This record gives sequence, structure tokens and C-alpha cells, in this order.
Amino acid sequence: MRLLVFITVLLNVWPAWGQTFNMRYDRGNGRPQVAWNVEQASDGFIIVQGANEIDTLDDGLIVTYSTPAILRIANDGTKLWDKRIVISWHAVFVGWANCCDSLPGGGIVIGGSKQDTLQNLAVFLMVFDAQGDTVFTRDLGIPGQQWNGFSVKRTQDGGFIIVGQTDATGYLDGFAIRTDPLGNELWRRTYGVPAPQTDALVFVVELDNGDLVMGGSKYPTDPTRTHWLQRTDPSGNVITEELWPITQLGGGPHLSVLANGNLLIASNIPFAPNYLQDVFYLAEVHPSDLSIVWEETYTTPARFQVLFAAKEVPNGDLIACGVSEESGYMQGVLLRTTADGDSLWMRKYCYQDSIYTQGTGQFYDVLPTPDGGFIATGPTYRYQPVQPNFPPGYSQDAWVVKVDADGCIVPGCNSVGIAEQATNLLGALSIYPNPAHGQCTVQLSLPPSVGNGPFALTLVASDGRVVRQERIAGNGAHGLALEGLAAGIYYVHIASEGKWLTGGKVVVE
Repeated sequence: MRLLVFITVLLNVWPAWGQTFNMRYDRGNGRPQVAWNVEQASDGFIIVQGANEIDTLDDGLIVTYSTPAILRIANDGTKLWDKRIVISWHAVFVGWANCCDSLPGGGIVIGGSKQDTLQNLAVFLMVFDAQGDTVFTRDLGIPGQQWNGFSVKRTQDGGFIIVGQTDATGYLDGFAIRTDPLGNELWRRTYGVPAPQTDALVFVVELDNGDLVMGGSKYPTDPTRTHWLQRTDPSGNVITEELWPITQLGGGPHLSVLANGNLLIASNIPFAPNYLQDVFYLAEVHPSDLSIVWEETYTTPARFQVLFAAKEVPNGDLIACGVSEESGYMQGVLLRTTADGDSLWMRKYCYQDSIYTQGTGQFYDVLPTPDGGFIATGPTYRYQPVQPNFPPGYSQDAWVVKVDADGCIVPGCNSVGIAEQATNLLGALSIYPNPAHGQCTVQLSLPPSVGNGPFALTLVASDGRVVRQERIAGNGAHGLALEGLAAGIYYVHIASEGKWLTGGKVVVE
């Protein structure tokens, strides 16, 4: 049985601006949603969501159930369409982070699970075209058994491979199911040593020779777990496996195949001697024997920190996404490294509005974009603890953030010396006249939750040079001298105590 705890919140949406944006997508009526996956589309992006829906079956009879939803957005974040998938008298779950795969022609495949009114779980394969219309679905369950699908990938022969967790062995073990291009089952395998271990497979990739590598977790004892990798032949027979190191939190290792044929692993590991704290973890692994080529850890140890997905950037760098509670509440994280795992930058993202000072969120998937930036997606919700009397309309929503190559909402944030960014306060800054000559006015209207100032104002040239730095008292109008600056585009950044709050562009004539 899959239990979900939903927390209600608000993330204000500001209009798309340049090559970056921050969007909160709400299906309405306070229903919670989560964004699990992002894929490139011909004219934008496809976001795979899990949504909590409410339907009225009869007078006084209301049911709440989970269902997948496919959201198509333009390159600037504008919603093009949003479609949900409803199976009568069933809840349908999408899977886990970066759980889906794109298809030739712009479609998408989801390999999750379907739950009936008796809470029986069956693997559910769903294939959709580029318009979000259903091509086919397949129920791959076995009556009397629980099969919970976490991830699906398209194979080279046009079929699909799905991994997850099942109780079919009498315990909780990992499984893999392979199908043909029409979703017909070719084989089914369970993996993991029975009791007392609890096992799960959460991700799978196919190598060039057709072998499969699956990633998951094993629980040798109740309070500990190990990362688990196994390589199988195309028929699912195990060739080799590796276990390392113990950790308590996270979703199991995420896998992707690098251009050199090796595997990129993203997750977390515990910070000894305090196994209740974690650090981010990336590793490159050789697929032949699953030996480690290099491994690196990142960030200050904290209670809940994990990288949920990592991809290779076209220039060979790596980009990873996840969540951190280092600040005391959950923030979305993006980490960019070199091909060898050396950190280039790591930024954390949150929101702040007039009501809540600590808006929380996570990033479950990230994708390099054709313009050299990145798009990340996950859920956003308000800070715990839950209070019963929250304002109407506050809900957990799908969160999509588009940043530039430096992880900035507004270009030039890397020159300001900050690591944390509020994503939704762009509307609190206006600059006039714009274009300007000699001087302009910076007008601030930040919410009370931000504080009364003072704030740090930094003016950054388009080449990244810091050309002005000053402190301003707080909200209101502030003159900004532009004398002596060459004509061109400059970026205004407003920060407080190391946290980037808002920014904007000014053109100097």
C-alpha cells in the first residue's frame, strides 16, 4: 500500500522572463500534485505529474484518488495543455523520480502501478502520443500479489523494461518486467535475498550491448540500507552485483549512461559517525564489473539530503537535482560538476511570499536544455507543521524552475556570491526608466516575510563583471547611478544575508 502525505502551500507564479522561469501548476480546488519527470518536446517540455483528484459518485459520496497527469508547456513555461488519466475505481501511481521515458515522435511512457479499492497493486504500463492521448495501457499485475512499479525505460528493440518492488516471493523484493513494443510481457524476474532483507529496484538502464543495469536498495536490518546495483543479460539473468555503502535515507541510486559508456550514479551516503545525517553522492561506475571509477560527496551534512537524478550535459559536465534540509526545511537543489565530479556550483531554491517565510520543495528530475540552461521539476508546498486554517487555494503543486547555465533565475547571480535563491519574487522589483542613461530608479516591494532590510544591491554586466555594489535600506524607490557604464545590458540583483531575493534587467544607453 502506498501512503502519501500531502501538505498545502502557495507558490506565486511570475511571468516567464528571458530564458528562465519559475512556475507553479495547480489543477485547482486545493488538490495536491507532484511533478516526477521532465522530458524535452519539439516546442517545449512534457511534465509527468501525480495528481490527487476528487470526484462525486453520488449525492454525499465523494472519492479521492491518485491519477497521472501529463502537462505540456512551451519553452517559456506557458501551459499548452494538461491531461489526466483516469481508470474507473482505481488509483494510478506514476512511479518515482525521473520515472518515465520519452518515445520517438514525442510521446511518453509511464510505468507505475494501479491500485484497486481493496488496495491491491498491479504494474501498469501507459503509453501516450505527443498530444497526451492514450496509445495503449497494459495491466501487468498478478491477482493476490502486490507489484509496485517505480520506473520504466524504453529498450533498443522498442519494448519496455519496468522495475519496482513486489511481495510475490513472500517478502519484499525487487523485480523487473520486460515487454515487447505493444506492452506484452516477455519475461518477469524477482531479485534479492529473502528475509530478513527488504529489497527494491527503483531505476534501470540498458547498455549498448543490450545488457541491463538496475539500481535499488537493500535493507539488511530495519535501520540501515545499502545501495544496490546489478547487471543482467537481456533476459534478466544476473551477471554481477555490487552493494555499497550504508545509508538511511534516499530513493536508491539513480542511473544514467554517459557518453563514454560508463554509468553515472546519484544518491546520498551517511555522514559518519552520525548516520542520521547525509551528504550528496555522485559516482561514475564501469558497467562491466560495476567498479567505481570515481566518487565524490558534496555539501554540509544535514538530516535529509539526497540527489534524485543526474544527467550528462552536452559539454561533458554533469547536472544533478535533489533536496536538502540543511537550512531546517526542504529546498530544491541543483548541482553542476565537471565530468570528474569536481563541483562547479550548487544552488538551493525556495520561495517566499507574504504569508509563508519558508516555502519548501524538492526537485525530482532535471534536464539540460538546448539553450545551455537547465529545467528542474518536483513538488512545492508550505513549511511544516501543517496548520488547519490555511488560506483557501493553498495546495501542494507541480513546481518547474528553468535556470541558465550558472543556475541563475536572473543571469549574473553567480557573481553575487549567493547559494540560495527565492524563485518567485521577481515581481517585487521594477526598474525605470528602462532603457536608462546616467541613472535609473529601483523600486522594491518585497513582502513582510522577507524582512525590512537592509538589502544588498549588486549590478552585474552581461559578461559577469560586478560594476556596482551598495546597500539599500529596504522597500521603496532607490536611485541607481549608471554614469561611466558602457552601453549594454546589466542585471540588478537584490540579496539579504546571502539569500538572493529578486532581480531584473536594465538596458544602459
